Amino acid sequence: MTTSPSPREIVVIGAGIVGMACASFIRRAGHRVTVLDRGAPGEGTSFGNAGCLNSSSVVPISMPGVLAQVPRWLLDPEGPLVLRWRYLPVLAPWLWRFVRAGAPEKVAAQARALRALLGSTIESYAPLVKAAGAEDLVHRLGHLTVYKSEASFAKDARAMDLRRANGVAVDDLRAGWWTDPARGGARLRIRRRRGDRRARRERRPPCRSRRPRCRRLVEGSGETTR
Repeated sequence: MTTSPSPREIVVIGAGIVGMACASFIRRAGHRVTVLDRGAPGEGTSFGNAGCLNSSSVVPISMPGVLAQVPRWLLDPEGPLVLRWRYLPVLAPWLWRFVRAGAPEKVAAQARALRALLGSTIESYAPLVKAAGAEDLVHRLGHLTVYKSEASFAKDARAMDLRRANGVAVDDLRAGWWTDPARGGARLRIRRRRGDRRARRERRPPCRSRRPRCRRLVEGSGETTR
């Protein structure tokens, strides 16, 4: 981000990781920033997320074959899709666009766009992490995906191929199956996506240790939070 010759007063709404990162970079560009949030920095959505910096998250939500999974999702009380049937007439146009977005050529284009957007995630966060004194919380551990069956392993092949095609290094950690004694001898297969980072987990809720550092991102540079 380039420095502005004429500083401006800018308000950022939301003191989660996105809002605080935006505020910090805006401040670095020479502007004055006020961050507005009903709670303390890092206490909203950012308080309970997984804490991952995933430059490998290039797979769109809508993928080929998503429509065939809808009936099973609707019947599963813990599934990813819940639908209020009275709202269906309003929602139908969006659902149609969502399904069409899963066409192979559109998925490939979306993945390229996501990689361009997310590819520098770790490098972009580096100065913010350093300024917040949080380097001890970030580790380059990669990203593990565990499969409970051969069917689920094979089903994810399209997504893994999409990641590989966009420069994400993917390893099959075991040629066969791994038996997990903690799951009654269940057999699991594991893939690793290299390069991603995540914040170290602690016994206490993780963002409690990150919250003061999150606030430090802006207040240490002259911004205010409200």
